[in-house]
Amino acid sequence: MKHEFTQKQYRDFGLFGRAAITREKAAIGEAIEAGLVLKAASETQGPAGGFLVPTELGTPLQALLEHYGVFRRYANVVPMRRDTKDNPRRTGGVTVYAPGEGGQITASNAAWGNVHLSAVKMAALIKISSEADEDATDLGMELADEFARAMAQQEDVIGFTGDGTSASFGKTGIATLLQDGAHAGGVTAVAGHDLFSEIDATDIGTLIAKLPVRAMAGAAWYVSQVGYGLTVCRLAASSGGIQVINGEPHWMGFPVRLTPALPAVTTSLTGRAMILLGDLRLAAILGDRKQLAIASSSTGTTFEFDQTQVRGIERVDLVTNDLGDATNAGAMVALIGA
Repeated sequence: MKHEFTQKQYRDFGLFGRAAITREKAAIGEAIEAGLVLKAASETQGPAGGFLVPTELGTPLQALLEHYGVFRRYANVVPMRRDTKDNPRRTGGVTVYAPGEGGQITASNAAWGNVHLSAVKMAALIKISSEADEDATDLGMELADEFARAMAQQEDVIGFTGDGTSASFGKTGIATLLQDGAHAGGVTAVAGHDLFSEIDATDIGTLIAKLPVRAMAGAAWYVSQVGYGLTVCRLAASSGGIQVINGEPHWMGFPVRLTPALPAVTTSLTGRAMILLGDLRLAAILGDRKQLAIASSSTGTTFEFDQTQVRGIERVDLVTNDLGDATNAGAMVALIGA
């Protein structure tokens, strides 16, 4: 990911890394001069005196999150100014009638509901020995990359396959919901098709037919790399192949977006969502309360081990917005192994 940053951004991450990790006066001085570290932070002790990634580096951090995270890149990302937020959602539209000349027009109303967002904290901690200061310039960038990768991958897991437990921060993902038997968007494959290598054109055609027209324009396939290889590539060999448009593979007219959060096995997937198709922006919301922030401190329990603690935190909510119900499919449908 280093190549996606400007020379200045890479240098600034390096300056920050040297100041935060080595604690050398010269490194801190350079970081202060560049506006990357507050002078007060370098003179105080304790967690409050730790080094925080500056605001100007927040944008490249978010770019890293979007690079690694499929869910964040394509869902509807909504800023949150508070820990909770109600986001409006259209649930129905006005009805058009034919009153005829002089006839009375029947009134109708557009229907709106709310999607409640409640941010949860996601956090990770790394401990670094003082010996790491030899490569601290590169390490500042590597830490940013590592935290962004971990957070983005966790967002994918929660958004697609979260099971509602504490490990999923109490959130239930799209695939989990569509395979619960209570959603019309869960399309069961032909009997005996529970492996990626068994899915055929009939299964795919049935899945496409289930997706509502309103979700077609922004629809894409969401599948693991295993499903891509064993299903998409295999079937594409006899169905027009795979086109690459703007660097993104397309199959049967829809972009193919890979995420390891979805099933990536060659064993049976009976009753599980194997491939998703739909418009993720319509189907889900990612509430962004606090963007990824990285801070460091050499105080606390690691002092005796001559270590620096580096912490990454973000506060988000991931909510399904439009998956339909038992009768009508929503903006995302799933092929369920049978």
